[in-house]
Amino acid sequence: MKRYVALARVSSREQEREGFSLAVQEDALKRYAESTGGEIVQFFSIAETASKTDERKAFRELIAYAKKYAVELDGLLFYKVDRAARNLFDYVELERLESEYALPFISVSQPTDSNPAGRMMRRTLANM
Repeated sequence: MKRYVALARVSSREQEREGFSLAVQEDALKRYAESTGGEIVQFFSIAETASKTDERKAFRELIAYAKKYAVELDGLLFYKVDRAARNLFDYVELERLESEYALPFISVSQPTDSNPAGRMMRRTLANM
């Protein structure tokens, strides 16, 4: 059975209204894991009400967890690339997990390859 770490993140009330609520993201992430015969073993959620300090703490916890359990995991799940990190610097940390820990970055609604072209596309999406 595949094992995933997942992150759902909402940074504004507008995103909640546009259909990117935490509940929508969490449901999509769970459905993806199940469709691959897998499960989400650790779920991180960041709501728009989180302070920058709290948001940063949750992101750091995700990174630490992924590094600690990398050999037991099959990937990092996100709803969309721009939901994965609040800035390009944080996104690069996630990309580093993919290259240094062999943890695939999986955007369930914006699939990309893990090759140079796919990484370039994800960086572009992360900047938006």
